[in-house]
Amino acid sequence: MTDVDDRRISPLRHGQPWTEQDFADVMEAIRDGASLDQIAERIGRSASGLRIQLRRMLPAEERHLAADVVLLRIRRLNRDGDYDWLAAMAEQPKSDWELRLEAEQHSRSRMLENARVIGVGALPDDHLITVAAALVETREKVPLDLKQILAQELTERGLQHRLIEHTRDRLEGSLTDVLQTEPPPRRDTEEHEWRYRQWDEEPREEQPWRL
Repeated sequence: MTDVDDRRISPLRHGQPWTEQDFADVMEAIRDGASLDQIAERIGRSASGLRIQLRRMLPAEERHLAADVVLLRIRRLNRDGDYDWLAAMAEQPKSDWELRLEAEQHSRSRMLENARVIGVGALPDDHLITVAAALVETREKVPLDLKQILAQELTERGLQHRLIEHTRDRLEGSLTDVLQTEPPPRRDTEEHEWRYRQWDEEPREEQPWRL
């Protein structure tokens, strides 16, 4: 038989459905350091068909990789010998709608962070408290994003108690104007000051404060 005849012979299992055992054999050959052609010969498949199936063994977000780097990528994923190729094959690629939604969310997050850093974040403490107090007092409806930005900035600066005191003072001033008399003394001043002094002195983990 000539060399030309040999090249025309199809691999032993060409055209047959791929099974889980086929992929397991591929993974074993990869661990052995076999080349693409050697793997194809070992499992009785064509090199071109093997390239297509190798891409299926990648995580969904990496299946766009060029065919000539797929085998190298799988080797790197399995460098510790624990690559879960079955789980990767079970992953479903994200739809165009999901990808657009993620891109929009990422873009919005960056916009909000920029707004916090160069917008609200650029305000001095007194101005920040004044803005937050105005929202508390007027109860105007404001976008949720703005509330979250203000709450995060107040939390990171530790200004919650100052906002409470500021709002309380403004409320008492309004009551004085209406009632034409001084408000009664606060009975919980010492307890209030002690509580918020603890906030400043003791490190703690907390969720961003809400307006």
